[in-house]
Amino acid sequence: MTSAGAGSASFRPDVPGIRRGPPLSRLLLSKIQSTGRIRQARSWSWFPSDATAALTWFKEIFVTHPAPGPQPPRDALAGTLRRTEIQHSPSSIPGREIVQVLTEIPVGVGSGWHIHPGEEVGYIVTGTVEMAIRGRATLTLQAGDGFLIPPRTPHNARDIGPGTGHMLSTYIVEAGQPLASFTTEPDDR
Repeated sequence: MTSAGAGSASFRPDVPGIRRGPPLSRLLLSKIQSTGRIRQARSWSWFPSDATAALTWFKEIFVTHPAPGPQPPRDALAGTLRRTEIQHSPSSIPGREIVQVLTEIPVGVGSGWHIHPGEEVGYIVTGTVEMAIRGRATLTLQAGDGFLIPPRTPHNARDIGPGTGHMLSTYIVEAGQPLASFTTEPDDR
């Protein structure tokens, strides 16, 4: 987790659904400047006067701004591998969201058989990874190789060395679902 800078407002990043955002003072100044109401700021007349406008304004500041730094994703794999959420936002596809994660896999460690509630489009940044996917031959992926895992397809990634593997994965998944869930090894392996 990144820590808040001195004097910045911070939110509890360990509470589900709450992300640490930019300092409140910077958000307020940005809102004032974007609305052209900088001269009115001294009297607070720039602040919304009715509850609906205030709620909309609050959501615009605190909900639509992405986290300022990488965050660990909340899923089953977080206890097995070191995973850093790079970005997370709604998709243009209704009911879907896009999540990008950098995963670090130590030599000899496997992710464990798991599924995602949507597609995983990945790229091996460093290392050599053995990717077992249900119904397919096991792939040996090296730095520079890409891969695609269909929705809810059991798979297991294992770094085979010589160094730690790093994968950059972009998920297009069902909104509100855990990013990954463990499953049993398929019978066809």
